[in-house]
Amino acid sequence: MTPPGPARYRRATHLPKGVLALLCERVEVTRAVIAHDHDFIELVLVARGGAEHRSILGRRTLKEGDVMLLLPGAWHAYDHPRNLLVYNCLFGSEVIYQGVAGLLNQPGLGRLFWSGEEALEAKGLVVTSLPKPAHRALRAELDKMILDRSQSDTGTGTRMVGRLMVALGILSGVLYPRVDEERVSFDAIPLAAKRAAALLRDQPAHPWTLSELSGRVHAERSHLVRVFKRHTGQTPMAYLIGLRARMAANLLLRTDLPINEVAARVGWSDANYFARRFRAYWGQSAQSYRKRLSATR
Repeated sequence: MTPPGPARYRRATHLPKGVLALLCERVEVTRAVIAHDHDFIELVLVARGGAEHRSILGRRTLKEGDVMLLLPGAWHAYDHPRNLLVYNCLFGSEVIYQGVAGLLNQPGLGRLFWSGEEALEAKGLVVTSLPKPAHRALRAELDKMILDRSQSDTGTGTRMVGRLMVALGILSGVLYPRVDEERVSFDAIPLAAKRAAALLRDQPAHPWTLSELSGRVHAERSHLVRVFKRHTGQTPMAYLIGLRARMAANLLLRTDLPINEVAARVGWSDANYFARRFRAYWGQSAQSYRKRLSATR
C-alpha cells in the first residue's frame, strides 16, 4: 500500500489572524519534516546548512542560497537536515492576486505568477539557487520583515507587503532577467484567455474539447488558441495536460488508488494515453514516480 499522502498545513494555524495574512520567521530545522502542502503561498530561503529536499519536481540537495516558492497545494519535505536554518515567509494568495494585483503587470512577477511554461503555475513551485548578491539582498528584506512584525504601528502591514514585493522582485529578477513585457502584462491578457484558464483550472477532469472551451468563453477557436498561447506560452490543451499531470502526481502520492483510476479521475480514461502523457510531462512512468517520491517519509 502507498504511504499516506502529504499532510496539509492550514493558514488557520500557521498565519496570523486579522486583516493581513502574512508571516516571516527564521526556523532552525533540526529533524526531518514530513511531506506536506499548504493552503497558502510559501517563500523559503536557505540561510545556512543543508538538507535533502523532496517535491513534485523530484529530489534535490539544498544548500545555502537556495530559494523555493510554493503555491497552495504544492507539496515538499525535508530529509536529513544538517545545521539547517531557513527563512519561512508565509502569505495568503489574496496578498498577490487581490492586494497588489497591479504588480502582476511587472514583467518579472507577471511571468512568475501567470504566463509561460516556466511560470510557477507550471508545476506549483520553483526551486533555484541565488547568486550571492541576490541571496544577501533577499535575506536583508526578510530580516526587515521579521523586524517589522515586532512593530505595532499602523504602517506595519504596508511595510511588510512592500518588502514581500521586493523579495519576489529579487527572485523573479534572477529567474527571468529578460522577459517580453507585452506578453506578460496581466491587464493586457484578453478576457477570453483569462476565462479559459480559469475554467481549465477549476475543472481539469472535465472532457474538454477546444470547441466547447471556446464556446464557453465566447471566442472563435483559432482566436482563443492564438491569444492563449501568446500570453501563456502554451495552447489551451497543452495547459490542460499540465494541470492533469500535476493533479495525477498529487493523487499518486496522496492516495493508494490504482494508476488506471488515477488516470480516470484526472480526465484520461485511456490508461495507455495517460501513461504517455505522464511520462512526457514528468520524464518517468507513474509507477516510478509513486515509488520514488512516496518512499521514506
